[in-house]
Amino acid sequence: MFDGEPLQCCERAANDKFYQHCHERALNPNKFPGVTLRELVDVEDIFEINVVVYALELDDQSPKATVVQLSRKKYERMMYVNFHESHFSFTFDIAKYCQRYECSRCSEF
Repeated sequence: MFDGEPLQCCERAANDKFYQHCHERALNPNKFPGVTLRELVDVEDIFEINVVVYALELDDQSPKATVVQLSRKKYERMMYVNFHESHFSFTFDIAKYCQRYECSRCSEF
């Protein structure tokens, strides 16, 4: 489930928006290179969702999550993603993602 809907419904809607985006920008959907961190602002507008990006770091203790990018949008829905080696992965349950979160500005937990 995502946002109260079965994932199959979300996948269908996401595919529709993806093909619409490719059509509007004259992109070949079969050769789509993916989305960069900078392009997430566009993704937020297309899907009308806030996207918060975290990265996991391993240290002497348990893994810690640091914020890579906070959403500046004000949509009702929120999505959390993990960023690793220029790839994004959807985080289904942010509460289970990590037990320690570090502020990237001041390093406080």
